[in-house]
Amino acid sequence: MAGNFKKSKYRPKPNYWLSNVSVTLLLFLAGLLGLSWLHSNELINYLKENVNLTVELHRDIKNAELKKVTSSIKELDGVKAGSVQLISKEEGFQNLKSEFGEDFLDDDFPNPLQDMIVLNLNAVDVEKKKVDALKSSIRALSPGVSQVYFQDELFDTAIRNMNLVNWGMTVIGFLILLIAVFLIHNTIKLSLYSNRFVVKTMELVGARWGFIIRPFLSKSLVYGLICGIIAILALAGLGYYIYYVYPSILTIFNPQSTMLIMAGVLILGLLIQAVSTVFVVNKYLRKNMSDLF
Repeated sequence: MAGNFKKSKYRPKPNYWLSNVSVTLLLFLAGLLGLSWLHSNELINYLKENVNLTVELHRDIKNAELKKVTSSIKELDGVKAGSVQLISKEEGFQNLKSEFGEDFLDDDFPNPLQDMIVLNLNAVDVEKKKVDALKSSIRALSPGVSQVYFQDELFDTAIRNMNLVNWGMTVIGFLILLIAVFLIHNTIKLSLYSNRFVVKTMELVGARWGFIIRPFLSKSLVYGLICGIIAILALAGLGYYIYYVYPSILTIFNPQSTMLIMAGVLILGLLIQAVSTVFVVNKYLRKNMSDLF
C-alpha cells in the first residue's frame, strides 16, 4: 500500500504545453490578421492620397493667371495640403529628355507639352462624386484651364478589388479564429482532465468553488501572459523581417494602431486561458463523482 501511495506522485500531469502552443499559434494568427487588415486599410488610404489629379493649362496662359489658378486650387476642399505642384512645359520637356534620352525628339520640333498643375486629394475625398465636383470646380476657375485628368475607372477598380480581398480575408480569418478557439478550449479541457478528481475531492471536503478555481485560474493567467508575449515577439520579428526586405512598408505603418493590436493579442491570450479554465473546472464541479470515471 505504501509503495502504491508513493507512486501516486507519478500520476498524469495536465498537458499544459500542448494547450499553450495552441494558444500561442492562435494569438499569432489573430495578431497577423489584425495587422494585415489594419495595414491593408492604410495601404488603400496611401494609394488614394498618391494618385495624381492633373490639370492641363492652355499654352497661351499668362504667368499672373497661372499663379492665380495655382493659389485657387490650393484652397479647394479635398485637395491634400502641400501636394499642389506646378510643372512648366520646359520642366516637363527636360524630364522627358532625362527619361527617354536627349535625341528622343528632333531639335527642330517644338516642345509639344503644356504647363500642368499636379495635385493629390485627401483619402476621404477620393470618391466619384467628390472627384467630379472638384474637377468641375477647377475647370470653372479660369478659361486658361484646358483639361482635368483623373484615372477614375482604373483607380476605382483597383480599390474595389482591394476592398474585396480585405473583406474576404476578414471573413476567412474570423472563421479560422472561431475554429481555433473551439479546438483550444477542447485542448485545455483535456489538459485539466487528469485533475478532475482533485477538483471534486476539494469540493467534497468543503472547499468553496472560488477557492478551488483560484489556483487553476492563476496558472492559466500566467500561461496566457506568456503565450501573448511569445506571440507578440513573433509578430515583431515577422514585422522586422518584412521591413528589412521592403523598407517602403514604413509609408503605411501605423504605430498607434499596431500597439493597440499588440495589446489586444495580450488581452485575448489572458481571456482564452481564463475563460476556458473557469468553464472546464466549473463543469467538473457540477458533475457527480461517479460521472468522472
